[in-house]
Amino acid sequence: MSEQEILSIYNRSWQLLSRIHIDKTGLDKAIELYDKVLAVAPNDRDIHWKLAESTFKKAETMGYDENSLEIYKKALNYAKIALKAFPESIEAHFWVGCCSARIAEIIHGIRALPIINEAKTELKLTIEFNSEHRFAILAGVVLAAIYSDTPWPLRNLNKAEHYARTAVDKDPNLTFASLTLSRIFMKQKNYTNAREEALRCLSILEPTYIWDAELYNWPDSRRLLNEIKKY
Repeated sequence: MSEQEILSIYNRSWQLLSRIHIDKTGLDKAIELYDKVLAVAPNDRDIHWKLAESTFKKAETMGYDENSLEIYKKALNYAKIALKAFPESIEAHFWVGCCSARIAEIIHGIRALPIINEAKTELKLTIEFNSEHRFAILAGVVLAAIYSDTPWPLRNLNKAEHYARTAVDKDPNLTFASLTLSRIFMKQKNYTNAREEALRCLSILEPTYIWDAELYNWPDSRRLLNEIKKY
């Protein structure tokens, strides 16, 4: 398989992934395409982190249970293979961090502590490599969620707000960042700002990732607004 053929598959797979809010079967099709590349070009720089990304998204559609946990672990394994082969890969660092964060969220409790620490380390490295990279901005949002959602004494709402605000400033159209900042305001009992940010999230006309907005961020923002009405 030539480099041009691999690039063509990557472009086609990205098109499929960017339409999963319309057709979720695109996830399976993208993974099938990536598997074809893996079979003939296992040393390709991007193949393992791309498989991590698509497998993670597959797990997201399954909810948060033991079945999805196994898929998240598979995604993490792909990301770690990528990281071992290419330690300078921003994408690999991000997906190791992101997958670890989600696995820790499902496992929770004391067993999750080392996994959370690994997630924080990898996400911070993603930002350190290049703070303007799209995955670095996303890494900031995931870190904000970690500092916001973990129980005391790991919880730090000031750090959470810092990471979320930075992500919103860098990419105002990133609905994930807007939703996360709104949730942090809620936990700070700053209901006015929480409402304003949730409304701003819903008003974004051209989201950076339309599939995430449609599938997760906009519905969650609407639920958050309903919750704010209680206060």
